[in-house]
Order: sequence, then C-alpha cells, then structure tokens
Amino acid sequence: MKQDLYYVAVYCGENPVAVTPCFVDLKDVYFGNAPKITPLLKRMLVVANLFNLCNRYVLLCHSPAGCWRSKILFDENYDERLIMSKISDGIDYICKNKRITISSFLCVSASETNLMDSLNDFGYWKFFWRNTYSIKIQWKNFDEYLMSLNRQTRENIRRELRKSDENGVKIEVVSEFGHLSGVLSNLYSNLFMKYNKKQTSYYDASFFENLSKHAGDRVILFVATKKGKIVGFALCMRQNENLEGFKCGFDYSARSKNDFVYFNLAYYTPIKWAIENGIKEVYFGTGMERIKSKRGCKPDETFSFVKCHVGILDSLVRFYSMVPLSLKRKLA
Repeated sequence: MKQDLYYVAVYCGENPVAVTPCFVDLKDVYFGNAPKITPLLKRMLVVANLFNLCNRYVLLCHSPAGCWRSKILFDENYDERLIMSKISDGIDYICKNKRITISSFLCVSASETNLMDSLNDFGYWKFFWRNTYSIKIQWKNFDEYLMSLNRQTRENIRRELRKSDENGVKIEVVSEFGHLSGVLSNLYSNLFMKYNKKQTSYYDASFFENLSKHAGDRVILFVATKKGKIVGFALCMRQNENLEGFKCGFDYSARSKNDFVYFNLAYYTPIKWAIENGIKEVYFGTGMERIKSKRGCKPDETFSFVKCHVGILDSLVRFYSMVPLSLKRKLA
C-alpha cells in the first residue's frame, strides 16, 4: 500500500464545501488508543487477514499528526446531512478499493451532536472512548485565574512558579523555529521513549521544520531555557479563538526536581498567553485527570465510531455494541 493519507472532499461545482482527513493506520496508532472494543477488533482483523478477506489496517478519520479530534470541516451554507452522505460514500469507496476492514472516527466530542447523529445514520457504531480536558478562558489576567482555584492549588502554583524563576528557568515564545527542528525532535523523543519504553518517535526533525515553514502563525511555540540551554518546549496549535496543546519535550538530564519546567511549560504559560491573546478555550488532551482538574480543566466525553466494511464482522460489532460493560470486560 503506497498511499496512506487521503482527503475526502465534497465539491459544489469547482468549489470545495467539505473535507475530512483520513489515513490508513500503518503504525497501529488505533490499537494503542481505541476504546474497549479494541481487543475484539484486533482479533477480527487477524482472522480476516488470515483468510485473505481484507488487509489488517484501520482507516482513521482524523488528522494523522496527533490532534485528538475527528471533525468534518464544511461550509455551513450547505445541507449537513447531504454532505455527510457524500463523505461516508467516499470513505466506503476507499475501504472497498484498498480492502480495508474498518473505518473509525476515533474521537468525536459529545458536543458534536450533528456529527454523532449522522455517523449513527450511516452505519457507524458508537463506543465511549475517553474524556478530554479543556479550560474556558474567562479571566482578565493570570491572577484572576489563580483566584478561581482552591487555596491549596493556588499556593502550590505560585510556589512552583517562584521556584522555577529562582532556578533560572526562562520561557519565551519563539515564532520561527525551523533552526530548532533537530533540538525539538530530540526533546520530544526523550519524552516519547520515557513513556513508550524504547520505541522510537516518528516525529523527526523534518516534521518540525515543515511545521515551522507551512503552519505560520497557527503554531505557538513556548521554549524553556536554563543557563542558556534549551531544557524543554511546549508546542500549541491556534485556530481562531482556540488553543490546543500539541507536543512537548524535555531534556531530563538538564533539569532538576525544583525547576517545575513541565507544569510551567504545559499549563501555566499557555494559560497566561491565552488570557493575554484573546483565546476563549485551551485544550489539554486526554489523561492525567487529577492534575488537569486541579488546574481548572473540565472533562468532555468523546466517543469512537466504528464501521466494519465486511458484513459478518459488522454484525459482530453491532452485537458487541449492545453487550453490557461487565461482559465486554470479560470478552476483552
């Protein structure tokens, strides 16, 4: 399979009116992040591949670059259901043409009610995925934000910021970072390998170089230095009034326990920047519920929608969607 990235687009004449990115999951991202149905799906794919019914890959309908959000971008002047039917037809065509068993909108927010209804109508089965976390910005300055937190958390944050400053950590926004691509790749690899055993990250220097070249002012890069050396970064993506934490990385050998570089880079500095730059909401992704909740984040339920493009397997998924959670755990 030579091509693994697709854009399913709908046109009115020569004008695009809707688009969604899709990619064939050649690196099994899906099986590391999918909902509880994953073990069953993986077994199904192994069997289907064994009998040459289709290949073992999943078509994921969201950005391949790690943005945990499945969306369809569309012109609101057109009928959304009609657009969704065309998008669905396009995904079905790719799966048929490439003999792909499963397509999935991995992470659909509960607030995307129209998309969820449409996916149900076009043969996708819904499964709870996980909570994502975000902060709605409603303060005039960072001190007001701190005052919205409980006393203990507020005092801890002020202490962490003070210790970070005392240890000589400085954080600044870097607008053009192509020359730092190698450094950013290495720092991200440090973090990736720390939590993924010895697996190598696939975000090499060229990824960050191209991001700097083509994403322009949609990238907000916070860089932390200590004694003139870069010890960490947090890269966020801006879309209108939204800011999303995207990637971060650290030089663990150059940090001390009292630097508090992680919290300063990943939370406090982006929140302060968001307040000062008219951002309405900051997204912090999944995981670390306690840490994020303490700092003012609110959960948002997200769901995974799965469609099997082989009849008998689709029947199994439909059955599984109706099984009680306690039994699903035993099946997994």
